[in-house]
Amino acid sequence: MVPAVALQYLTRANMTVIALSFATSLWLPTTSLADDATSCQLGGDETARVCFADPPLVVNHCDGTISPNFRISRKDDVPYYFSFRVFADLGNGDVALVDPPKEVGHGAGERTYLLTDNDAVTQAGTSLMIPFKGDGTYYIELTVHAKELAPITKTSARISLRDHPFIKSIVVGVSRYDNGADDQASGKPVLNLRHADNDAHAFSEMLKQLFPDSPEPVLLTTDKTSVDALPTPDNIMAELSRAVQDPGLCSENDWFIFYFSGHGVLSSDGRNTQHYLSTKLLDPSNLPSTAVWIGDLLTKIEHVRAGNKLIVLDSCFSGTTRAPDTASSGGEKGLTISQRPSSSKVQYVYKGKSVGPFQSVNDPDAHRPATSMNNIDFAGGRALFLAAAKSDHEAEEGFEKPKPTGGIVFTPSDLESPEQKEFGHGLYTFSLVWTLESLLPKQLKYKEVLGGDLHLTSDSDQCTLDFMAARSLVNGDFVNKIERTSGSDLQKPDSTQTPQDLPSIKCMLPPVDRGFDVQPNH
Repeated sequence: MVPAVALQYLTRANMTVIALSFATSLWLPTTSLADDATSCQLGGDETARVCFADPPLVVNHCDGTISPNFRISRKDDVPYYFSFRVFADLGNGDVALVDPPKEVGHGAGERTYLLTDNDAVTQAGTSLMIPFKGDGTYYIELTVHAKELAPITKTSARISLRDHPFIKSIVVGVSRYDNGADDQASGKPVLNLRHADNDAHAFSEMLKQLFPDSPEPVLLTTDKTSVDALPTPDNIMAELSRAVQDPGLCSENDWFIFYFSGHGVLSSDGRNTQHYLSTKLLDPSNLPSTAVWIGDLLTKIEHVRAGNKLIVLDSCFSGTTRAPDTASSGGEKGLTISQRPSSSKVQYVYKGKSVGPFQSVNDPDAHRPATSMNNIDFAGGRALFLAAAKSDHEAEEGFEKPKPTGGIVFTPSDLESPEQKEFGHGLYTFSLVWTLESLLPKQLKYKEVLGGDLHLTSDSDQCTLDFMAARSLVNGDFVNKIERTSGSDLQKPDSTQTPQDLPSIKCMLPPVDRGFDVQPNH
């Protein structure tokens, strides 16, 4: 018998069935009947019997309703109708009627008793749907009116029902490139990164811990051995296509999260500028096949059926804070070109070749991929685009050390000590995750994913992940408290959003110790 707690809300494994419920308006979830109710046979002098399934009520995530599950047996299989009421305690101690009482199968005149099957739920169809009023304890009271038999009433067991948002996430990290090298002297067209894989693992682990009831994030990183888990264009686009087709993403409360850490690619043919996300296969001479165009990415995300969408890019498409070397520009109109540090998370391509940073003088917004989201129709949904750097700043990676007085000290990856190289991150990923964690309750059983000291500081008793608040903090005070070990300007994050703000996401951590040991590394 399936424990009630295991089926008190729609499990993600059953989401495939939801696609069918969308078409039929009634989804009958997988349930089990108690041992004495498997066949729902009458016993002794019984004239009618109600056999509730385990669980007797199930939340339909996509349409926000509850389905009852039961069978009814009668003496001589006489026709019948039934009435039912559903009650709920939503946490305030008061038990209230969820919906007005309903009669099912009650006709007029000679056709008073319209039901004949033991499976009343299937025969009754959509008339059994009950509105879900929120997380709480529910039960159903059901009365059977069988022809020429005395009515019987039975009440189900009380069951805890809850319905959390479905959270689908794709997390990509690209540290190593097939055409990459660790230094510019190698002559390879792409510079490897040191910490992008670490970034993806940290972001993924944060989501896994806070939302254990949602599917694990799809993690594509260059340190994986399986070819299906590598960040190639085919794998990234295939996962985006699966998200578009995912039947579990069906509610305005559902979430789709796309996270990327790696090189952003700024490509120009002398007239037009295009933005790409790098992949393991990145080849500057063949970007359409070895990188992901930002337009294709956003179009896919546009068609994901989730009411809330978050796009986080720890990469950049600029570099103009560093003094341009106009003499190396080759006389190209509108372009200035210079060298860049190995800690920078941007790859510049001009006419199919790797170059240093350039600035498109004729198009000041060309370096800002966030503006691309303005052309996307999110159909009234909510979306937030977070980018690591504005159009006049570079995104960097390195080692971040928190200061006792607040803020952090940032060491770019090309200046890291051997001890620091193992624990570094993209500066934006570290800042964003660190800030999100600082908003979590102090008492939360949570493992620090950045490899440092646990620093939960909120006095709130509500565990939520608030990207809007984190965005404001990272773009403001947090960045201002970063101390850089080298003399260059710090990156300034960029963002854009739909008119409606993203809501916070309620955490789903169980209220027990998860057994994690925190090992401070910083």
